[in-house]
Amino acid sequence: MTVDPYKMRDDSVEYPFLEVNTFEKVGQSQNEYDAWVQTGAVDLKSYGGDTKAIGAPFDIHFIGKKTYGSFNPTTKKFTPTTDSTNLEQT
Repeated sequence: MTVDPYKMRDDSVEYPFLEVNTFEKVGQSQNEYDAWVQTGAVDLKSYGGDTKAIGAPFDIHFIGKKTYGSFNPTTKKFTPTTDSTNLEQT
């Protein structure tokens, strides 16, 4: 996955990333969506920008296993699904 533009604030390399499938509601809830979390390593491609911030496009290389669950955009809470935590979907 490539991201550009991006404004850097620190120099961390690994971050947790959340992907939410807004087309896939979970169960009876009207405000819970299928989602997963996975750690990604940021691979910076270049530096540049102006005096306000450094622009730094980068790729994300996902590492480790995904944790599947649901996400509620109102509460901004991710809830892991106990039977699928850290399992790769086929």
